[in-house]
Amino acid sequence: MEKPTDILNFGAQHTTTGRAYISAYNFPKNFITHDAFIGGKLKGKYCGGFGALIYADYATSEIGPYKELIFIPGKFDVDGECRYAATKIYVSTPAAINTAGDGYFGPKEVATFKEEQLSDTLMHLSVHKGRNRVISVEIATWSGIHFPLSTNVVSFPILQMLRGEERLLWQYEGECTATMARIESVLVRPALFPDVAAFSPLASFYFESFSLNFKPQPIEEKK
Repeated sequence: MEKPTDILNFGAQHTTTGRAYISAYNFPKNFITHDAFIGGKLKGKYCGGFGALIYADYATSEIGPYKELIFIPGKFDVDGECRYAATKIYVSTPAAINTAGDGYFGPKEVATFKEEQLSDTLMHLSVHKGRNRVISVEIATWSGIHFPLSTNVVSFPILQMLRGEERLLWQYEGECTATMARIESVLVRPALFPDVAAFSPLASFYFESFSLNFKPQPIEEKK
């Protein structure tokens, strides 16, 4: 069984750079309970908070470039602390499954990622698992307003549940240049990914250039 120290060896204090599209949601509890792919030690532990859909394109990392699709329903109560956790993740390379050992954040699967620039401000993003579409999104970005953002202003450490009672909190720090975005259309195969198409995001952003330094920390089980 892997220990927190084993997981830390994969990427302690590691830095990634790239770009990302992030949409924030306020999902209803019924959706979270039945359709958010929650299982294992997180089942029945949902305690609110904002959800998120994240499409990240890592230009540099310890394992080279790769892409990642992440679904975060919200926060989960672990040892009396409500923390954010992901319940569905797809990555573009097999190496990305093991960036932090087995069970990193949630169950990871390898998929095919495609991007098509439809206009100066409109991007089509899609992820496929074999012949099946996982998600297809058209998202537009604002062309005139760009602003700096750092984790001193916005930061959401992510909980990772390992085997047994072990867990890590993935804290990070960094900065980026961002602009507002808007989802124009989205199609989802609910058997493969939570059906975010049923909801409108509270806000969407395009982080056109980010640098993040991850600092995973073991969490001691409360007795």
